[in-house]
Amino acid sequence: MVRWINHSRRLYTLLEVDPKRLLSSATNTKSDFEPNPRKLATLVERFQDGEIDAPIVHRDREGIAFLSGRHRTVLAIRLGLPTIKIAVLREEIPFVQSFLGSSMPSGK
Repeated sequence: MVRWINHSRRLYTLLEVDPKRLLSSATNTKSDFEPNPRKLATLVERFQDGEIDAPIVHRDREGIAFLSGRHRTVLAIRLGLPTIKIAVLREEIPFVQSFLGSSMPSGK
């Protein structure tokens, strides 16, 4: 089990989402994003340690986009995780929830 870390609790809230839906919906992963194999290999160790930074997602003009965490999301998909936690600005929670069908994780 992976523990998703929110380093900025004052700004962000964690939401639980489907990583496949997130990756296919984000404006900065739809067309030309190619995961770096070396970066993915490095991230495997962090996943095995059981803790990893939650990807940060924000609202943009076309929908949602990653500020960070595209590779973490790709790896979660490859590892078969059905959901992941993402960090979202509090004021953007309703938009992201409606866009991705996400929910507030228990234990925030």
